[in-house]
Parts: sequence; structure tokens; C-alpha cells
Amino acid sequence: MYKKCSHCLAKRWPSEPAGICCSNGKVKLPLLEEPPQPLLRLLTGSNPESRTFLKEIRQYNCAFQMTSFGSSYQYEGGFMPTFKVQGQVYHLSGSLQPTENEAPQFLQVYFMSDYLKQAQRRNSFTFACNNDTITSNNRLKLIWDLQSMLHEYNNYVRSFKYALELNPADNFSIVIDADNRPSTEYAGRFNAPSFNEIVILLSCDQHHSRDIVIRQRDAGLQRINETHRSYDALQYPLMFVRGEDGYHFGIPQFDPSTLEYNFFKTVSCKDFYAYRFMIRDQKDNSDQNNDTGNMYTIEWQKRGLPHAHILIWLVDNICSNDIDKIISAELPDPSVDRDLYNMIKVHMIHGPCGPGFRRDLPCVKDNRICTKRYPRQFICETQTDTDGYIVQTMKTRRWWLHCDRKKLRDRQQMGHTILPNSYQHL
Repeated sequence: MYKKCSHCLAKRWPSEPAGICCSNGKVKLPLLEEPPQPLLRLLTGSNPESRTFLKEIRQYNCAFQMTSFGSSYQYEGGFMPTFKVQGQVYHLSGSLQPTENEAPQFLQVYFMSDYLKQAQRRNSFTFACNNDTITSNNRLKLIWDLQSMLHEYNNYVRSFKYALELNPADNFSIVIDADNRPSTEYAGRFNAPSFNEIVILLSCDQHHSRDIVIRQRDAGLQRINETHRSYDALQYPLMFVRGEDGYHFGIPQFDPSTLEYNFFKTVSCKDFYAYRFMIRDQKDNSDQNNDTGNMYTIEWQKRGLPHAHILIWLVDNICSNDIDKIISAELPDPSVDRDLYNMIKVHMIHGPCGPGFRRDLPCVKDNRICTKRYPRQFICETQTDTDGYIVQTMKTRRWWLHCDRKKLRDRQQMGHTILPNSYQHL
């Protein structure tokens, strides 16, 4: 099903090159910590609000992001609104506190003295179009919980609050070094920033061009360099809850032959994110491989509705009897379930096309042959081949359905689910 890297235990498809995950052992990064609660329960589906949260997760992240999104773009309205980005996408950072008569936004919201007003502010500018009182109250409660989590765990938020409390002057700046510590000091390189990893400077002090400089109160915006270690953490706080470092120029390569870091060679941006994106085992379980896999793709149909194609790999091959319990290609008995019978009659019948039926349909080739292979042959038992494809059982029945003044049996219909008291279909 998949191959496992001998260096980092990453799972990859057989056709993928061996070094795609860790550049054959040259990239070695610490694993990201498990998200704290309540985010972990929301992500794993164990929270009653998980379904709504995952559906709107981008909006929730926008409610807490510390930097703003910037680009040249076009917006086209109408039946299918389209947002087109032109050129490069970039992130912008403002000051810690808003200027006079300006409402706080992005990073500035974290420093509002009233936590309830913080949550209300996030809820109002993120979900402004929703007027449902019950839904709004649930969102406000969820935002409050996530907000409390970030105040407790995110080291950027804690560091910024500490800087504001420590320095009462109005002209100071906070500087976040672009590459963390010097390349000869590897310890803690990938950890979240601690209090001493930000520097408080007077407005006249010097800093490097790629550093992030956040002033105490300023109307200007600073563009954040894409290779700054905080680029991801400030924009995606729900992905990097503790403020973990992203890519920067100072990440050394690992030498698998000496088991030491080579500080004269650094990891590329591509290799860094390739390592982060891969799924890997925490430990080697090659002797007992009970893993399952799944893959899906979502298409958007002409009317803008989502349509999913899902593949699921099981540990053991599913037998034909189990398939028949889930999906059927036979007409249901109208005397047992008239509603399901009527739904299949309306929605699940192909054509009818071919000889004796309409020949002007798109599926008909040479005015006689259906390219979708309808009508199908009757089959007594469901069959599976070595690749897992199934040919479902279609037995002759005593009941028919009428379509275009013709009698049809099971051979012209497509599969539908068999769930008790359910009228769903595939």
C-alpha cells in the first residue's frame, strides 16, 4: 500500500521518490506537539461543535491571526463569486495597540483589557453576516475557549503582553529576529519563542532588514519576509498554537552518517515543508502493519455543489456478502419501501438508452452502443477482482418500472445504499 522511509519513518506512495520526505536523512526536525484542549477535541471530532468548527475553520483562524493577508486581487460577483489573486501573496503586521479613535484589529485585539470584549470583537468582524442568535452564541463561546487557550499557550501572545507590562513608554518597539539564534547555537532552534527571544528596543535602535519590528503604537504596516521564522505562526495561530518556528535560513542539515548537524549546510524551503507535510509513524511497527489509508478529492459541479470521490483501504479485503449489506444495484421491492423505489426510479436510472430506447443521448456511440455499458447483464452474486473493483449482483425480479413508456428492470439502474429506514443513494 505504501513504503516507509528508513530515515524518518514517513509514509509515501510506491511511485514517489525515496528522498521526498527528508532528503535521504538530511532533514531532521522535531515533531510538532499535540494541540492543547479544546482545539484537540475540535479537530478529532470529540467535541459537539466539531462539525461546525471544521466547516468554518478558516474563519476561526482569521479571528485569531496576528497578521493580515495582502495581495493584488480581483473580486467577481454574480452567481458564482470568484476571488482572483494576482502576483505574490504577502502578510502585513501592524502595531501592538491601535492609534487614537481606531478600533483594534488582528494582533491588537489580544491586548484589549476585557477578555469578553476581545471575544465579541473577534466574533463580530469574522462572522458579521450571521444573524442567528443561537449559532452566534455558540460561536462566541467557542471563540472564548480558543482565545483562552492562545493566551495560555501561545508564546508570542505571552511575550507581547509581557513586553507591554514591562515597558510603560510609548515609543518602544518589539523585534523578532528573523533566524532565531546564531547558526552555531542549535539548541532550541525549532522551539516556540520564549520571553527572551524577543527584543525590546527604543525607536532609534537598529535592527536587521528581515526582522519583524512591531511598534507600540503606529498607523503603518510592515510586510513580513517570507523566510522569517514567524511568518507561519503569526498568520495561522490555530495550526501553530505554541508559536512554533517555520522555515528560516538558519536550519542546519543533518548528517545521517555522523548523526550530527552540519552547520555549514542549511535546509531548503522545499525540503522543510516536504518534511512537515508527510505523515510518519511515531515508532517503527513494520512487523505489525495494521494501518489503513484513505484518500479523497472534492469536485465542484456546474451548480457549485461539492461532489466527493473517496477511496478507503481496509486491512482485510471486504467480502461480497458485506458489500451487499451496504450497497445494491437492484430495484427495491415497491411493496416494502415505496419511497425508496420512487426515488431510485426518478434519480438513479441511467438513460434509458440504446436499442429500443433513445439513441440521441450523449452516452450513445454510433447511434446504438452505450459507452457506460448499459444495460448490464444479470449477475447472481457480487464479484470482486484483484484490484478491489466490484461487479454487483443484479438478479431478475418480478417487479418492473416504467420509463418512456418502456418496462425496465435492474439492468438500467445505478447503485444505491441500503440503510434501514433511510432514503439516501449513491
